[in-house]
Amino acid sequence: LEADRDALVARAAEIAERLAGSVPLIYGCDLTVPVAYRWKTQFNENAKQHAFDHQLPELDHNEIVGWETMPDMTSEHFGVVVLTDESDHDRVRDRIRHTRELTERAVPWVGEVRSQGSSRLARLISLTVVGDLVSWMLADRLGVDPTPVATIEGLKKLLTDD
Repeated sequence: LEADRDALVARAAEIAERLAGSVPLIYGCDLTVPVAYRWKTQFNENAKQHAFDHQLPELDHNEIVGWETMPDMTSEHFGVVVLTDESDHDRVRDRIRHTRELTERAVPWVGEVRSQGSSRLARLISLTVVGDLVSWMLADRLGVDPTPVATIEGLKKLLTDD
């Protein structure tokens, strides 16, 4: 169990290191779509930085063409992490591979995070934990405290004052 924990923390540190200084793009498919959204929101809230999520196969109907222009800019300022699961269909794995091949000139594919565990819930939690750790590690690298959410609190105050 301790070795699993250490491997999980090491993987999160590696991803945080590779995403540092970039805008994270988190791609999910089927089971991992809600976790990709969670990663995005944790990066927003904890690291206080923009991040975006999208899902396969939909991103291959539109977002994929967005990488055709400005590859010099996008290759320096964005990074993709794709979340995968053992239940992904072979066609999904093919789609991920082909999407990467078609876009990696314009956007670095930082990594793939595979879920771990014997049940669907365990696999979802494993991906969630890695994302939460990465968001905290990015916050640390940026020198921001992940716990206060002053902007959200300010918005709530403005809304109650109306």
